[in-house]
This record gives sequence, C-alpha cells and structure tokens, in this order.
Amino acid sequence: MSIEYNKNSLCVDASCIGNPGVMEYRIFDISQNKVIWESEQYPKWTNNLGEFLALVEALKLPNLKKYDCIYSDSQTAIARVKTKKIKTTLKYSPQTKKLLEKIEEAKVWLKTHELNITILKWETEIWGEIPADYWRKW
Repeated sequence: MSIEYNKNSLCVDASCIGNPGVMEYRIFDISQNKVIWESEQYPKWTNNLGEFLALVEALKLPNLKKYDCIYSDSQTAIARVKTKKIKTTLKYSPQTKKLLEKIEEAKVWLKTHELNITILKWETEIWGEIPADYWRKW
C-alpha cells in the first residue's frame, strides 16, 4: 500500500439518500481538483450500483490514457468491474427501469473492452474522504 495517492488520477463516488433512494454519481480529476463528469439524479437506486456505474463511466472516458489510475472507495464496485460481473436484487419497476438498463449496458461494455488502467482502492483511513465525495455525511 502506498503512503501517498497518485495525483495524476481520477476518482469516483456515488451518493444515495436512502437505500434504495435518490442516487447520483460522479468522476473527479484529482490533478485538476474538479468534477469532470456527473450523472443525473435517479430515484430508487442503491449506492453500490452507483459506485459500479461511476467506475464504468470513468473507464469510458475518451481521454483516459492521460491518467495513471482510477480510485474508488468501494471494494465491491472495484471487484464487480474487475470480474465484469454484477448481480442486483433490485426489482423491475418504472422507477428502476433506467438503472437496470444502465447496468446491462455497463456489463456489455465491460465484456467487450479491455481494462487498460489500474483501478485502486482509495485508502480513506490514510488520505481522508475521496475527493469525489458528496460530503453528505450526517
């Protein structure tokens, strides 16, 4: 484990108010110290699914090669992306339809593309909250 994180990197995070609840996710460029991509808000989603989709969105960025790695604070999302497998017990409804479609699209994308960047666990205990965090802890 590295003592310092790589500043030429991206990080991702999701926020969910309720579980399932209103969820959103984003990609943060650590070198520029700014959010570079953000999803819309979705009802009836879970944080774990948002963390997974945030990683997939980061992997799809056209300029990904300029970064050394991607960080996530979700070991579950990292494992899902690396194994290219995800299961959810979220039931189909008009509120979950879009999410379930995005999950299927992400699975297809992962199976048809190579992972050409290192994905690492953000060490919150050492570095503090991940820079992509929504700061909604109460």
